[in-house]
Amino acid sequence: MKPETINLLKWVVAAIGAVATFFVIDIGKLKLEKYKAKTQKEQSLLNSYLQATETPDPDLWLRKLRLIKIFSTDSHILEWASGEEKFIKEQSALIELYRETVKVTSILANRNTYNTPDWIEASKRYYQLYWADLPYYGESQPVISTMIEFKKKFDKIENDSDVEQWRAMNIALIKLAKTLKEETKKLENKHNKK
Repeated sequence: MKPETINLLKWVVAAIGAVATFFVIDIGKLKLEKYKAKTQKEQSLLNSYLQATETPDPDLWLRKLRLIKIFSTDSHILEWASGEEKFIKEQSALIELYRETVKVTSILANRNTYNTPDWIEASKRYYQLYWADLPYYGESQPVISTMIEFKKKFDKIENDSDVEQWRAMNIALIKLAKTLKEETKKLENKHNKK
């Protein structure tokens, strides 16, 4: 072979090597850019959820978690979002039932509303809460105890003239409201520690 051909072959091999090197570098840069974009997307989704949790609206939290589940590709984040969604559904439902229980029992303990349509409706709802809704969502033991105590007082009400019975029911209402507030705080703190 002629020296000119050998030099030409050297240059061709060097050019092919350079092209291959640039190709490998470009693929590496492309993979790095894809990874950066993916992590920025995941971070943006998580930040959006964290900002939503600063509001007292569990429905907003759930919407943000659904977005994470739709757009995230990270299996660990998806698993966390599913667990968080389940926790919020159970917690927020119980918290809402606790709040409703306070409203319902407040109507029942008001002697001035005795036997009105509101009082009768609240009476029906109280028994639904007592026998079905609160046990279904796993009310705490302190709530069970104070609900039983309130029911005992409520069951003794037969008219609006027995002032002592109404006072006893008001005291039971105060204990129940205090217990529901404490248990609500425990649920909220449990969520905040996660």
